[in-house]
Amino acid sequence: NLKIDMTPPTITSATTGKNWNTETDAEVSNEVDSLVILFGEAIDGDSVSAGDFTVENNTVVSANTYADAADGKVYLELGVDLAADAEPEVSLAVSGAVSDLAGNALTDDTVASTDNISPTMTNTVSHALADLEDEVKVTVSTDEKLAVAGLKMTIHGPAGSTGAGTITTTSPSTNVNEGTLTVAAGTATGQYGASIQITDLGANVVDNLTDVSAETVAA
Repeated sequence: NLKIDMTPPTITSATTGKNWNTETDAEVSNEVDSLVILFGEAIDGDSVSAGDFTVENNTVVSANTYADAADGKVYLELGVDLAADAEPEVSLAVSGAVSDLAGNALTDDTVASTDNISPTMTNTVSHALADLEDEVKVTVSTDEKLAVAGLKMTIHGPAGSTGAGTITTTSPSTNVNEGTLTVAAGTATGQYGASIQITDLGANVVDNLTDVSAETVAA
């Protein structure tokens, strides 16, 4: 059967923080100097160059396609690191052109990118040692605005202690959130910790927990 293609490709989406690792032949995330453009079909890699693209408030250092990457993906390396919540507009440059495998050239298209860069947080605790009726404040500072109910904080301590459990948080200023634990009667003596999970407006989730794999436990 003969297939005739006379339709130029189109940009389907752009996602921040994505790049291609040539050592592992895999896509990686949270690369603040990169983004990936997805076209609606496979692209002729020879037609792609940095000069074909513009990124809002940034410069394009390189543009690459990779044989092992999904069809239609073009990875851009940027001259300026993106903010954690950046969603820049991505366009074909005035003189830019990107062709599909049939040679049809796209010369004009624009898309708003999606945030795929995870937020970061810094946590502080007001007390190293607390006594009865002390108010222990856990402060979480982030590098971007969180989603509504985008902070979950849980206190962990000795079994049966009234001081353990999820605590209510407030946001006294932009990108700063706080949770307060009042040491009340029934709060057991011992070591306490806080598990914290944050979600940004792009639905990117980060927590302060340590991943454990292949752990050996003595009998």
